[in-house]
Amino acid sequence: MALEKGTNPGRRVTITAAAALAAYRFVGYTRQHAAADAKARGVTDDAHASGDTASIIVSGTVIVHSGGSFSVGAAITSDGNGKAVATNASTDAVNGYAVTASTGADQEVLIQLV
Repeated sequence: MALEKGTNPGRRVTITAAAALAAYRFVGYTRQHAAADAKARGVTDDAHASGDTASIIVSGTVIVHSGGSFSVGAAITSDGNGKAVATNASTDAVNGYAVTASTGADQEVLIQLV
C-alpha cells in the first residue's frame, strides 16, 4: 500500500488469517476482525482471504474504517466488524485515539494505535 497522507504506520506482525479480513479493520488476537469492545492486535491495510498470510500494523497512525461518528481525540474501540467506534463504557478496550473525526459509518479515519 502507498503511504497515505497523515499515516505513519509502525511495526508490523505477520499472521495467518483465520477468516476473510477486509482492509482497514481492527484484527483481534483470534486472527479475525476484532470483536465488539475487544482489544485488537493490529489493523489490516489490505484485504486477505481466510488462510492467507497477512501483515498487520500494530503501532503508529493508521487508516481504519469507521463504524459510527466520533470526534478528534475520542478513545476508539472496535465494533463487531472490526470498524472504529468510540468507547462507551469503562470496560471497553481502547485500541487507539482518533486523529481525524468521523461523521458516520464507512469513512476512512486516522487512528493513533495504543
